[in-house]
Amino acid sequence: IIVDTEDHVKVMLQAFTELHSLSTSAEGNGDALALSVGIDCEWRPTATRSDDDIDGHPVALLQIGVPVLNKVFLVDTRTLLGPGLCSSEAMKPTEALISKSVSTIFQSTRIVKTGFHVTNDFRRLAASFPHIPAFREIEAVINIETLAGKVHPTTSHHLLGSLQRLTKL
Repeated sequence: IIVDTEDHVKVMLQAFTELHSLSTSAEGNGDALALSVGIDCEWRPTATRSDDDIDGHPVALLQIGVPVLNKVFLVDTRTLLGPGLCSSEAMKPTEALISKSVSTIFQSTRIVKTGFHVTNDFRRLAASFPHIPAFREIEAVINIETLAGKVHPTTSHHLLGSLQRLTKL
């Protein structure tokens, strides 16, 4: 679902509210990954490797995959959010709705957020949009590359540093 209008943000909020309801009703079922979401962010590449400094290239796309709902949300942050505003800047109504939607899953300790180098994505997201509080408060995160290092402790760091190489293991 391409999220590039306020109506699409409302659809996303409804789905994330449903996911949150599933997470609170699934207490003790033992299948933590059943309530996981995949996260990935995209932005224009820069010559530097800093995720805390956006170098004029804020996150352009936030991808949130929700397997239990069989949905993927492609949030067009370039269209919906104002980049580089200070943290005290007031959110526009659509930004507040996105913050509310995303905080439903990002702040949940019962919904696991996974991704490859996902903490870098979260840092870049927060640096791109400092006025969106939901991008600064994230719980229950699993970095796939860290998990792969624990599962394959003798494997070269080089092989674990790329999702493409990692999938070949």
